[in-house]
Amino acid sequence: MSDPRPGFVPVPEYLTLPHNPKTWLIKDLIPLSGTALLYGLPKQGKTALAIQMACALSGGSDEWLGFQVITHGRILFLELDTPRSTFRLRFSALDRAKVDYIPENLMIADRESLSFYPFDILQPEHVKYLYSLARKANPVAVFVDTLRKVQSGDEDNSTNMSNVVSNLISAVHPASLVLISHSRKPHMDSGHDLMADHRGSGSVTGEMDAVFKMTKSRLYYGGRNIEEGNIQLERQDVSDILLWKVRSDNIDTYVAKVMIDDSLTSMRAKARALATSTGLTEEAAMSRLRRFHIPEK
Repeated sequence: MSDPRPGFVPVPEYLTLPHNPKTWLIKDLIPLSGTALLYGLPKQGKTALAIQMACALSGGSDEWLGFQVITHGRILFLELDTPRSTFRLRFSALDRAKVDYIPENLMIADRESLSFYPFDILQPEHVKYLYSLARKANPVAVFVDTLRKVQSGDEDNSTNMSNVVSNLISAVHPASLVLISHSRKPHMDSGHDLMADHRGSGSVTGEMDAVFKMTKSRLYYGGRNIEEGNIQLERQDVSDILLWKVRSDNIDTYVAKVMIDDSLTSMRAKARALATSTGLTEEAAMSRLRRFHIPEK
């Protein structure tokens, strides 16, 4: 029986090692087994946006804010920032708003359902506990809301926060890890800095494959394998729940995305994807695409 962890191997053997044939969780954003950080100021809808991502990944949608979901599967959502009495209302509202997700694929734990609370990922016993829960569920991604609620150390200490991130990764691997956190308090003379505006040590953003910064009307994104970009967001309050969609005047970015997406093999499929991500009707989306379509030579 071959060693599943052989250490260093030659390139030809390396290319034969077990691997998932898919590269992405969300195409051009979050790689499989990757790490992502979604942060912003309090009360700006970060958790709502994270829940929408979790719903899409559970099998509810093939896209999230116009980005293609490549890998669907079981999702674990560790909610330690909001009590059950109010957090559960979000999912009752999702049902009323007819937001698609696979109920059995979206699993939630909170402060009342964990064997350890306060939960502290810096404690070896707590790491083993989270590892056992993740192993049992076999998820494709684990969401943690919020980063400050899963550790007892100093947020400004780089060694401490590096250990926090490493312990979380080791506990949930091979699932992707999505952390929800907070921005620094803004200064009047400060500009936008995706990698520096996260609260606490910069080691956290430095260890992420993807970083998202959320403001009242815009989502900035960047990472190791993606160039920095941003999209304008629009709030929708539907059936007592906050939902997010791409602003209609930001559609050109998504037209370009669907036009180069080889998985969408017809103009109708491209129009359907554009409509889903922007809120346009399918016919309006088709009209937009026709104006941008360059016939093949």
